[in-house]
Amino acid sequence: GSNLTRILHLPKEKALALCAGSDFLLVIMPPVAKWIPMKIYDYLRLSKPILALVPDDGDPARIVREGKAGFVLSFDQQQMKEQLRTIFDGWRRGEFRGFQPDQEYISQFERRKVTERIVQMFKEVSP
Repeated sequence: GSNLTRILHLPKEKALALCAGSDFLLVIMPPVAKWIPMKIYDYLRLSKPILALVPDDGDPARIVREGKAGFVLSFDQQQMKEQLRTIFDGWRRGEFRGFQPDQEYISQFERRKVTERIVQMFKEVSP
């Protein structure tokens, strides 16, 4: 049997509901990308281990690491293969059953908190 299910073009709510039943969540970005995909914030809220194939020095990698939210994978094929083997061996042994990212760190990315910070910034710069 296959360990991968590919589903295309779902509304966001349905996609996140499917993600909630997954063992891992995958984020893939080009090696030179400089943005933060919104998907990463959705994934943080699901509290599942994230497999992040993202630039090692970018904000998405920092967020995954600082939030203890999963693993930053190497773009080097051999290194990635070794990382994935280690991760999946741990998964088979049940090491991720109690997986819990740093909720205090992750809470700073909640929409309400981000909106409050933006409103505060506008207050500070308005006459």
